[in-house]
Amino acid sequence: MNKSVFENHPKFWVQEYQLKPISMKDLNEIEELCSYYPPERRRTGKELIDIIDKEYKEQSGINWGIYLKDELVGTIGFYRGFEKNQGELGYVLREQFRNKGIGSACARVLTQIGFSKMELDAIEAFTAIDNEASKKLLISSGFSRIDHKDPKTAAFRIENDRS
Repeated sequence: MNKSVFENHPKFWVQEYQLKPISMKDLNEIEELCSYYPPERRRTGKELIDIIDKEYKEQSGINWGIYLKDELVGTIGFYRGFEKNQGELGYVLREQFRNKGIGSACARVLTQIGFSKMELDAIEAFTAIDNEASKKLLISSGFSRIDHKDPKTAAFRIENDRS
């Protein structure tokens, strides 16, 4: 894996959305995003920002805020698996920004960055088995469904085609 993304956190545009590092100025929106997680995985916004910063410093995760102008509409990033030259894609959008194609567009671009800049061999993603919108997002972004041991989770994977 090419870890140059950890030298200077990349910023880029996906249509009219800017992807850039999340900061404490986004705490209210991050709190809203945290409320979507199930209680056993829920964190405060500050805890989540601290985790994101820690993972970036440890080179075990990289996340971007998705911004429309200066408003945080969601987050997207890579987690876990770098030691196997792969990453796990995760994302969440604020409710009023869902089902507008934002997540799909960002996932497609981030997948390309994962393969071209980070030189990952594969990217996986997991979602709740009943989250039809997330499954549709992943399939439209080029992911294929794979088997997973947890019956409550749908698993997806896309491999780097270096040819």
